[in-house]
Parts: sequence; C-alpha cells; structure tokens
Amino acid sequence: MQGKVKIEYLPKLDKVLRVTFASIKKDLNETKEDFEVLRDEVNNFSDIFKDKLNKHIKLVTKDVDNNYSSLDKRITDNFIGLEKQITKLGKVVETFVKRTNDKVTTLTKECKKVDSFKALADELHSEIKTLKLLKSDLEKIKVIESNYSTLEDSTVTKKDFDKKFKSFKGSVDKELSNYKVENEFLIKKSKDELEKDKKSISKKFDKLSEMISGHNEDFKENLLKMESISKDSKEFVNSEISKMKDEFNATIIKNKSDVEDIRNIHSKISKDVPEFVKEKDLDKKIAKLVDSKDIKGISKQIDEEIKNLKKESTIEINKKLDSERQDYEDKIKSLEEALNKERSNVADLENDLNIIKKAISKLEGRVTTKKVVKKVTSPNVKKNDNKVEQIISKKEKEKKPSFFKRIIDFLVEEVDEDKDEKDKRLQEFDRKKGDKFEIKEIRELK
Repeated sequence: MQGKVKIEYLPKLDKVLRVTFASIKKDLNETKEDFEVLRDEVNNFSDIFKDKLNKHIKLVTKDVDNNYSSLDKRITDNFIGLEKQITKLGKVVETFVKRTNDKVTTLTKECKKVDSFKALADELHSEIKTLKLLKSDLEKIKVIESNYSTLEDSTVTKKDFDKKFKSFKGSVDKELSNYKVENEFLIKKSKDELEKDKKSISKKFDKLSEMISGHNEDFKENLLKMESISKDSKEFVNSEISKMKDEFNATIIKNKSDVEDIRNIHSKISKDVPEFVKEKDLDKKIAKLVDSKDIKGISKQIDEEIKNLKKESTIEINKKLDSERQDYEDKIKSLEEALNKERSNVADLENDLNIIKKAISKLEGRVTTKKVVKKVTSPNVKKNDNKVEQIISKKEKEKKPSFFKRIIDFLVEEVDEDKDEKDKRLQEFDRKKGDKFEIKEIRELK
C-alpha cells in the first residue's frame, strides 16, 4: 500500500526555493561560459600536443633506424670476426687434438711398458725374497763357521785318528823296546853303583868312627888342659870349646843325612826294579811314557801339524765364503739400484696418467652456456618491430650448440695447467672474458 503524501503550503519555503533556484541558474550560466572557454583551450592544446607528438615520433623513428643500422653493422662485424676466430680456433684445436692423440699413443705404449715392468718387478720381488732368505742362511752359516773352528779343534775324523793311532802305537812300541834295553842297562849300572856306594859308605863310617874316637880323645885332652889352665883363661877356653862342639855337631848331622839318603835310594831301587820291567796295560805305560821328552816332542809336532791343517782349511773356506758374499751383495746392490730407477720411472708415468685422466674427464664433461636475448618493446613503433623480431627469432632457433660452440665452451673451461704453457690465443677465451662474445641485451626505449 502506498501512503498518500500531504504537501502543505509553506510560504517561507517557497521564497527560499525561488531564491536558491535563481542563484543556481546564474551559476550554471557562468559555468557554461567557463566550460566553453576550457573546451576551446583543450582543443587548442590537443592540436599542439598532436603536432609535438608527431614530431617526437619522427625523431624517435630516426634514432631507432640509426641505432638499428649501427647495431646491424656491429653484429655483422662481430659475426665475421667470430667466424674468423672460430676458423683459427678450429686449426688450433686440430693441432691440439693431434698433440693429445700423440701423447695418448705414447702414454699407452708407456703403460704397456709399465705392465711389462710390473711383471719384471714382481719377479725381482720374488728374487729379493729369495735373496733375503739366502742372507738369513748366510748369517746362519756365519754362526756355524764360528762354531766350526771350535768343533774342528775338538774333533778328528776316524781315518785320521786310526792312522795317527797306528803311527803313535808303532812309535810307542819302538820307544818301549828301546826303553827296555835302556832300563836293563841302567839297572845293571845302578847295581854296580850301589855296590860302589856301599863300599864308600862303609869306608866313610870307618872314617867317622875314627874321627869320633879322635874327637873324643881331643876332648879329653882339652879337658885335661882346661883343668891345668888358670882361672883367668877359663872364659876364653869355654868359648872355643863351644865353637868346637858346634862344628862337631854339624859334621855329625851332615854325615847322618848322607847315610839316610843312601838308605832311601837303596830301598826304592830294591822295590821298583822287578815291577818296572813288566807290561800290564798300555794306558799305564803311555801315561808313564808321556813324561819322556822324545814322546812329548812327537805329540807336539803332530798337534801342530793338525792345527796348521785346520787353520789352512778354515782360511780357504772363509776366503771362498767372503768372495761368494761379496758377489751376492754386489748383485743385491745392482738389483736395488735398478728397482729404484724403475720406481722413479713408474712415478713419472703415474703423474702423466693422472694428467691425461683429468683432461679426459674434462672432455667428457663439457659445459654449454645459454645466451639471453630480450625483445624490444617501444610505444607507437611499427616499422622496426619486424626487424627486431626477425633477429630474436633467428637467435631463438639456435638452441642446439654447434660444433664450434662446443669447442669454444671446451676452451673456456678452466684447465689445471701452468700459465706459461697456455696458448696466448686461448687466453682470449677465458670464462671471465666470455661476455664480450655474447650478444648484448637490447634495452627498452623509454
């Protein structure tokens, strides 16, 4: 339901509205005039702006044409220069490849030599082991030699012993036969001498009894004389008497010792003579005969001859062993020197192989660089857009790297070589300087 609106007549509002509408009409008329003036000004400004804009567009198109022509010339010049440099690089790469192939062939030959040398080294190693065993055996031989002299001194072969024993037995038998004759002759002599000694001793006993009787008579005479001597000369007489007593006692003692010696000799001869002639055991006889000077001399001569033979044999053996040792030591030294030389050669070959492995790994892991090209967006430019798009389309089509680009990427890589060995031409293609061979970004025109 719509409600009805009652409008009451208000005289004051009517006046107010009329006044406001009148003022609004005036304002509208004034604004219409201002708007028309502004409209005319805007039309004039738009015409001026269009003229300026057309002039600016013409200038911009001229600049773009000039820049495009200069860029085109630069691109063509750079492209021609790159082609020349690529041809040079191709030649350099061919020479480099030839050198590497030659080095690879030489190194393969050396590797084969190394393999053959390895087999030879294994053989030498086995020989060295055998030589070490021989060295240990030689040391054992030295110890045995040191004990051999003592064994030779203490031992004698059975044949030599039998020969020497037979000769010694014959000499002993001869000595015994001679000794028996000498003993019989000596026994006879000793018996005759004993009888002579008995006779002389009996004579000496008679003389002693006579001397004792004479001394007793003298003593009695002296006593008689002493009694007749005065008291003053008693002391002198007593001293002489004591001297006479001493001399008498000394002569008695000497005579008693001579008699006892003669009795002892007689008792010994009477006991030993019958048993000495009998032959019971050879050992006892040999032991008794060894004390004789002749047998001792013969045994000494035999021992000296045996010692001389032992010394001469040991000297000859030692000389032979020393010569063989020196030969073995010279051979060992020559083999060690050859091994050291071959080890140094192997180390050099291993270094060369490591360098080749690094180069091969770098050849296998080649890196390709991508070039970024941006499109040109310029307002109100239609003439040169086609040319720029054609250039961009050409660069976008070249996604696959060519053979020359691969070579450049390989040469741009960092190689572990000395600075002196690098080629001057290859230094230009260092990765740090690689930006100058890329197409620069085309900046947007503002």
